Amino acid sequence: MNILTLMETGSFTAAADKLGLSKSFISKKNWFLEEDLGTRLLYRTTRKLSFSDEGSQFYKHCKVIMAEAENARAEVMDSQGAPRGNIRITMPQSLIISGFGQLLIDFQLQYPEIDLEVIASGRIEDLVEEGINIALRVGQLEDSSLISAKSKPLSKN
Repeated sequence: MNILTLMETGSFTAAADKLGLSKSFISKKNWFLEEDLGTRLLYRTTRKLSFSDEGSQFYKHCKVIMAEAENARAEVMDSQGAPRGNIRITMPQSLIISGFGQLLIDFQLQYPEIDLEVIASGRIEDLVEEGINIALRVGQLEDSSLISAKSKPLSKN
């Protein structure tokens, strides 16, 4: 956040250098923020910046918010270590027999934290209503509102 960096460095030049932005950009951002808030956050002299009372209060709140945002980011990053969750797939039994069955087994071995539910069916379900994440079908789709993609042929390795 530009204003935090400005307040922490105590200088428009130092903040601009740290953020890789121009000094004028940082100055304009600060001006827009002060205009938006309707108050001065910083007092600026040729030698230094100092907080106004409102600026000091704003800085404290921003620090808490940024710390919480960083904690949330770290939690999300940590939770992305191993994929987990549920996937419901529907496909005709002929696809399972013709090679997808082994692919699904391999997938399950590679990602044991994913609960894979395979429904052997060739009928066109209401995918959303039935909670289907992936539907594999052979041939043309009748419902043009569905998103489809052609698959590559299965290799017989």
